[in-house]
Amino acid sequence: MKERLIIIGGVAAGMSAAAKARRTNSDLEIVVYEKSGYISYGACGFPYFIKGDIPRIEDLIVRTPAQMAEQGITALVQHEVVAINPAQKTVRVLNHQTGEEFTDHWDKLILAAGASVPKPAIPGFQLPGIFTLRTVEDAVAIRRWLVEEKPKRGVIVGAGYIGLEMAEALHAHNVDVTIVDMTSQVMPTLDADMAELVRAEMDAHEVKICLQQPVQSFVGPAQVEAVVHEVAARFDKLSGNDK
Repeated sequence: MKERLIIIGGVAAGMSAAAKARRTNSDLEIVVYEKSGYISYGACGFPYFIKGDIPRIEDLIVRTPAQMAEQGITALVQHEVVAINPAQKTVRVLNHQTGEEFTDHWDKLILAAGASVPKPAIPGFQLPGIFTLRTVEDAVAIRRWLVEEKPKRGVIVGAGYIGLEMAEALHAHNVDVTIVDMTSQVMPTLDADMAELVRAEMDAHEVKICLQQPVQSFVGPAQVEAVVHEVAARFDKLSGNDK
């Protein structure tokens, strides 16, 4: 019986591990479970897809399940591993397409699920119009919202690399952008003098920066219309039209 390798996670690390395992052992059974709808994509390009520099999301897809199958690797999307039993060497898998759950056996297991976006316990966080950016589906949803809803104002929580790239993307869609961060400077990984240069560039493009102001709540009856930060007097409105 062939040895069976299961990999949890089908993006950069997971698919690299699968390809390396195939090169190392041509007889190995390799199964990759990925809970999103895509594998092997370039997440760093998401802000540029949202901006419109990259016209199609498919341009960020490096490999598809069909292409991996040609290498003898089974990659199953929308399949989430919900439990691992190390003693029995099994995983419990939920097929999000059908709702079915099933058990699979492994001889070797690689965990490559990656990170997830923190979802803070802030009132109003679940309101429509609030997005996180991690997966292909996230990027598509944000771009669709910008194109269809044409919001006039946007608030980005976080002044790191992705936050600044998203500010550029929203600015390209004629959105007035405010960046809110609880730290004391933009790009906290930079030295203060370098961060000031970045801040000056953001100011030149009329991006409002609110530092040392943690978000208190998101407000709106049906979808998010405002972000409250620091104190109740600090209020950034997000409605799709001026009122």
